[in-house]
Formats: sequence, C-alpha cells, structure tokens
Amino acid sequence: MKIILAAATSFELSKIDIQSKEKHFFIKLVHGIGLLSSVYELTKAVLELKPDFIIQCGIVGAYRRDLNIGDSVLIKNEMIEVGVENQNHIEDLFDLHFLNPNDSPFEHKMLPNQFVQNLKTDFKKVNALTVQICSGTIDTIHKRIKKFHPDVESMEGASLHYVCLKNNIPFLQLKSISNYVEVRNKANWNIELALENNALHLNQILKHI
Repeated sequence: MKIILAAATSFELSKIDIQSKEKHFFIKLVHGIGLLSSVYELTKAVLELKPDFIIQCGIVGAYRRDLNIGDSVLIKNEMIEVGVENQNHIEDLFDLHFLNPNDSPFEHKMLPNQFVQNLKTDFKKVNALTVQICSGTIDTIHKRIKKFHPDVESMEGASLHYVCLKNNIPFLQLKSISNYVEVRNKANWNIELALENNALHLNQILKHI
C-alpha cells in the first residue's frame, strides 16, 4: 500500500521515522500552510503518485479543555470557515445559499471521514474547523464557537478531506494538540511534546490500515 504522510511544514514531519516495508510504502509530503497551497499540493500528489491512503499529521489547537496538551486525536468531521461576518456573527456559504448543506462531498455542512468514524481505536474522535487566520482574540474565539462548535482548529484539514473525498481516496488526520485556542500566548504552547506524541501515535494508528 502506497501511503502519503502529509503535513503543512517539514517541522511537523521531522520526528516521524517510518521506513517502507513489504506491506507499506511511505512518501512524505510537505503541502504548505493554508488552503491554497495544501489543496494544490495534495491534488498534485493524488494525480502523480496515485496513493492508496493519505495521512495528514501535525499539530492543532484545542477548543475543548478536556483535551490535554500533547493528546493525539482523529478528525471525524471537518468544517470550513468561508463566508462573511455579519454584525456579531459568522455566516458561511451554506447560510448565504451558495452551497447546499449536502452538496457532495459535504454532509450536513461537514466534510466527513467515514473511515475514522468506523475505526475502532482508543484515540478520541473530534470535529475540526479549518481557518485561515488562527484564533487569537476572545471575540474571534466566541464567534467561532457559537457558529461551528469545534473541538479543534487547524489551517489545512479541510483541504485533505475535500481532495480525498472528491478523489475517493481513504484518508485520516492524526493531529496532536500543541495549544489551547485562547488569546495568543506561545509561552503556553508545547509543540515539542505534540510532535513527539504525533510520531509515536502514528505508529499505533498504522496497525489499523
């Protein structure tokens, strides 16, 4: 099985040391930060490399305080913040009637991962929000919680879900929590722990593929 291990930055792949074996052949892909670069690089990889499976690794911020710094989670549904601000709330493309909630590959306004939803594992399965500006103020955080009720946020998760769902490629996101979504203060982050656990837990999740 040809498996792409993807992440936004080379730093997020730096602790992953997995060798190709008889069962799996691994290819590392740095797809860049944000929607534009990640959609392009993932689509290019799908067309040129023809993978059997794609795993997006890396770090996320957690809205939920019952998730601990360093925890690894699987993303069962991905949401995307694209739309407008209207007074004190956010209206997305579904609210604006540019998309229907179940327009493929969306289901109830989300990009689902059926593989993860059916996977039997001890890792927590969460809903994620893809943003293009990471939350860093109380106002932004409150608006996003009110609108999307996310568990975690990143900047590229929706790209993976969209590209893979459109191309019928099995996939998953294994993300580790480096920080809480709060007023930005990097002194509270622990990226090193998150990346160490991400690499460790990747080996565990590969047993299910």
